[in-house]
Amino acid sequence: MYSYALLRITLGINLLIHGLVRFGNYFVFIETMEKNFKKTFLPQIILDSFVWILPPFEALIGLFLILGLMTRVSVILGAALLMILIFGTGLLQDWSTMSFQMIYATIYFILLFHICYNKYSVDEVIKSDTYNKDNQ
Repeated sequence: MYSYALLRITLGINLLIHGLVRFGNYFVFIETMEKNFKKTFLPQIILDSFVWILPPFEALIGLFLILGLMTRVSVILGAALLMILIFGTGLLQDWSTMSFQMIYATIYFILLFHICYNKYSVDEVIKSDTYNKDNQ
């Protein structure tokens, strides 16, 4: 159970930092992404929308994972986000980055597969409070 919490929190810190650091260089990040993806077939409106929401989305998922709040949903959303990132990485033919992203995919799999071990979390506190109230 400790190991699950440690893995969940570590991934959460990783995502939170990804999002927060990008906020610090928001316009540079957006400019770089637009430049990199200009040579792909992605419509500019889709790229612009995704690039604008990516940092806050990463930070929010990271925070929820750190807390263990809505863990199942957070893991699924994080994995879905990763699938989108892998798609984009494939368009850029950046296979070395994709290899690292597949490590993240494995971590998401482990967290979702072993969600029953999510005992040290806000989810568990909420669940036990609800259980205690129902049985009083």
